[in-house]
Amino acid sequence: MNRYLKLVNFEFNRFFKLYIVLVIVTIIMQFFAVILESRGYMREANNVIYGDMMSKADFIKNYEAFTMQRVVQSNWFYCRLHYVSLFF
Repeated sequence: MNRYLKLVNFEFNRFFKLYIVLVIVTIIMQFFAVILESRGYMREANNVIYGDMMSKADFIKNYEAFTMQRVVQSNWFYCRLHYVSLFF
């Protein structure tokens, strides 16, 4: 049992740096996803509001409101992380 615990400790210490890097990359990519999706929504809102002369209330009524679900379902939130993990 002692050798098993030493082996587990060794393997954990060996991959710890890789796990930390993957966690940091995940956090950065998800933060980046929130910024990109919010800017995209604001760009779409500005184009519709100022281009079609629609009021902000009408825009919210006719188009979906910006929610966290929109960010979570975006490609930046999950799919890109799969590509990043392939490199490690």
